[in-house]
Amino acid sequence: MEKRKIRRFEDLVVWQKARELANAVYALCETDPLSRDFGLRDQLRRAAVSVMSNIAEGFERETTPDFLHFLYIAKGSAGEIRSQLYLTRDRNLIGGNEFDSCSAIARENSVLLAKLIASLKEKQVKTAEEKKRRKKDSRTTGRSSSPEPPLPPSASFDDDLPFPFSSKPDPLDL
Repeated sequence: MEKRKIRRFEDLVVWQKARELANAVYALCETDPLSRDFGLRDQLRRAAVSVMSNIAEGFERETTPDFLHFLYIAKGSAGEIRSQLYLTRDRNLIGGNEFDSCSAIARENSVLLAKLIASLKEKQVKTAEEKKRRKKDSRTTGRSSSPEPPLPPSASFDDDLPFPFSSKPDPLDL
C-alpha cells in the first residue's frame, strides 16, 4: 500500500467522505416531507457539518492528541446521523432507498474514522516506546542515539498514513 504525504485536511479521504456525507444529508433534507420537519432536518444538517468540520479542526491543531479528540467527536456525529436516519425512516419522512444510500455513506464515515483513530493511537504507542528506548540508550551511552532534529508537530500524524486516510487513490490502484 502506497503512502502519500498529507499536507492539508482536504487530502484526507476521511474528510472527503465526510464532505460527501454532508452533501447527501443536505440533499435529503431538501425533500418533502423531511424538509418540513424543521427540528429533525436542522439536527441532521448540524451533525453532518460537525463530521467534516471536526476532522478539519483536529487536523489544523497539528497535534496528534488534539486530532484524535476531534476525530472522536466526528465519529460521534456520524453515529448521530445514522440514528436520526432511522427516525426519519420510521416516521416515513424518507423512503427506503434514500435511507439506504445516506446511511451507507454515514457507516463508511464511521468505519474510516475508527480506522484512522486506531492507526493514530498505534502510532502514538510506537512513538512513546521509541522515546523510552532513546532515553534509555542516551543514559547508557551518555549521548542521544538520534542526531536528527525533532519532527514538527504536524509530522506526528501526516507523514505515514496509508491510502484510506491520505488521499484519493490513483485510478490504477482501484
